[in-house]
Amino acid sequence: MAAKVNRGSSVIQLERGKSREDCRRWQLRAPDGRDPETGESGTRTRVFVGTYAEAVRALRILIEEAEDPRTVWRRKALEHIARIQNAPSGLA
Repeated sequence: MAAKVNRGSSVIQLERGKSREDCRRWQLRAPDGRDPETGESGTRTRVFVGTYAEAVRALRILIEEAEDPRTVWRRKALEHIARIQNAPSGLA
């Protein structure tokens, strides 16, 4: 069963014979746009280990990355800065 998060994207269960609640291996697929030279469409694919809800959240990040790779790095940098600012003094 595949969950649609964005047009063309999906979360695919990799452990056959398990329910969605018991499965912990998922394939994430997100469209990567068209190659301007060849006109072919691409797909970013990742294997994710975790719960279904975590896989859906990871798919949203993969979609962001496919649309603009800089957004993921920007978000991670902001999270890192927030952790440093919230750390007890002397530990940062």
